Order: sequence, then C-alpha cells, then structure tokens
Amino acid sequence: MEKTIENLNQLLGTLQRLLSLHRRLLDAIRTEREALLSADVRRIHDVTLEKQGVLHEIQVAEQERVNAARTVAALLNAPADGAGLSNLILLAQAASLRISDQLRSVQQALQLLVSRIQEQNQANLRLVETSLVHVNEMKKNIIGESMPASGTYSSSGQKQNSPAQPRMLSTEV
Repeated sequence: MEKTIENLNQLLGTLQRLLSLHRRLLDAIRTEREALLSADVRRIHDVTLEKQGVLHEIQVAEQERVNAARTVAALLNAPADGAGLSNLILLAQAASLRISDQLRSVQQALQLLVSRIQEQNQANLRLVETSLVHVNEMKKNIIGESMPASGTYSSSGQKQNSPAQPRMLSTEV
C-alpha cells in the first residue's frame, strides 16, 4: 500500500508539472497573439522558439506521466486498458482519498487549460489566415492581378487592349 501511495504521489507530481508547462504554453500563445497583432517578426520568432521548447518539455513530461500511470495501474491491479487517468483516480480512492481528489483536481485543470490552449491557437490561426488573405489581395492590387486591365481607345476610336501592368501606389521610396 505504501508503494502505491508513493507511486500515486509521483503521478500527481508529474501531472502538476504538466499543469505548469501547459500554463507556460498558454502564456506563450497569448504572447504570440500580441506579436502577431503588432506584426513584430522578431518577437513572433522568439515566441515560436519558446513554444517549441515548452512543447518538447510537455512531450517528455507526458511520457513520464504514461510510465507512472502504467506503474500505478499495475500496483492497483487495473486491467491492461485501465491505465487512463479517470480509471486510475477511481481505483486510487481505495488507497488514498486525498491523493485521488488531488489527481481529479489536476485532471480537471489540465482539461480546462488544454481547451483554452486549443481555442487561443485557433484564434491565432484565424488571425494569420486573415492576414494572409489581406496580403495576397494587396499583392494582387500592386501587380495588377485583381482585375484585368480595361481596354482603352486609340485616336481612331478603336479599342486597344493594353497588357496588364503593375499599378504603382507611390513613387516615393
């Protein structure tokens, strides 16, 4: 029983670390949005590197969580497919109600954070996609692709088709 509680505490510690890492990821994603809105390329690059680092740490911690969950499942005589956190929380109630409640609390917090991360990431994606559409429209306007050039008339009254030429918005550099 003592070994089970020790392993449950190890699982709890791993989950708390995951919770902390997910908070850092959410902060990074929010910072990314600010950088995208201000079009600060350097800051976007820095935030992207930070996100990659946090995601790597999350992958490592997640592997630790999976290993700890398997160990706890074996100690609690859970079926092979019973290593899911929800099942382990139910089985852990017999060993320690306090740890079981803490596990449930961390699980709910993680689920909420993951949901917020997904929402914020989708909002950032929409922002980038909208910006890309605007940039493409501006590019088309500048190089004359948005509408074919209308024909003009020569001095004899005949319609002349001129090749599409770039439209200069300003000659100042």
